[in-house]
Amino acid sequence: MTITILFHETRGFSHFKYFYKFYINSKTTGIVTLFPDLVSYNRFVELMRLVVIPLTYFLSTRFDYNTGISFIDSTKIVVCHNKRINSHKIFAEVAKMGKGTMGWF
Repeated sequence: MTITILFHETRGFSHFKYFYKFYINSKTTGIVTLFPDLVSYNRFVELMRLVVIPLTYFLSTRFDYNTGISFIDSTKIVVCHNKRINSHKIFAEVAKMGKGTMGWF
């Protein structure tokens, strides 16, 4: 939880992977000495799912007003194959075309 909160408090890092590998796990910053049993980045990402509920509870007890901070999952939801976009009717009012780093969706 401490590393996750530190990521959001530290400015200048747009990606967690870069923050973990080059800031937390770096010998030059000295932060690695605060976490003697630091795991690899891949293992840390696997363990992060266990922190969501305690972190949510912790943050809800610390804030007594709306800060505007939101946790958003930007994973695309594949509704249908791109070939069938015009015949798609399930989310016709909600779904829109968009383009991300992985192409059109």
